[in-house]
Amino acid sequence: MDATCVLESIIYLKAEAALSEQEGVGTPDSEALFASNEGVKQPTVLAAGAGYN
Repeated sequence: MDATCVLESIIYLKAEAALSEQEGVGTPDSEALFASNEGVKQPTVLAAGAGYN
């Protein structure tokens, strides 16, 4: 397994964990994912910062 596959697996597992933590709370799935990963910004925030907005 190469480094890219390992990284994708870690991201997938973190996303699953974040979504399961938020079940029944009423938070949209994408917000739950990004809220659980400290320091990670939503794609719309990154696009705005890069001038693509």
